[in-house]
Amino acid sequence: MTKSRAFLSCSICLDGDDDDEEKSWSALDCGHVFHFLCATQCLEFKLQCPSCRKPQGKKALRKLFVSTEQEFSAPADETEWVQVQRELNNQMRDLTNALKRERDKLQEAEQNLAHKSKKYDQMKQNLRDKELEFMTKLDYEKGQKEAAAKEWREVEKGFKSQLYALSAAKNDLEREKQLIQSRASRLERELRA
Repeated sequence: MTKSRAFLSCSICLDGDDDDEEKSWSALDCGHVFHFLCATQCLEFKLQCPSCRKPQGKKALRKLFVSTEQEFSAPADETEWVQVQRELNNQMRDLTNALKRERDKLQEAEQNLAHKSKKYDQMKQNLRDKELEFMTKLDYEKGQKEAAAKEWREVEKGFKSQLYALSAAKNDLEREKQLIQSRASRLERELRA
């Protein structure tokens, strides 16, 4: 087996793996790898992968932590290459399955969020309906109270006018009584005389 050094290349700036700490590596959701700063600048211009042009979200960029000092052994013959390919295929299958499980969890979480959001909206609407019902009832009761107060004022006004009329009638009766008594006294005097 031959010893080789791992090598990464950024397809934006075309700069390689040069131990520059300022040039950290990152990957997009589609899997393409770039320098973090290069990818950030590209995504600020347009939210798509510079290599495959797939649309990317604002949070699609993930930092990678790569050791450029790591060496690997390249297989010397074809059987070793087949073995390496099998291992890589197994790793790819495991990673694909893990990704599928994570996407399933994400989909379940999104469905759960949508369900809870719908429930929240229903509760919010119910609360608005109750508030409207309460305000309508309050307005109705306020209207009823105002109508009752108006009716009471009318009754009170009628009562006062009747009381005034009764008082006036009483005064008239008192005068008439006095008049009748004075006539009765005069008639009694006339009878005695």
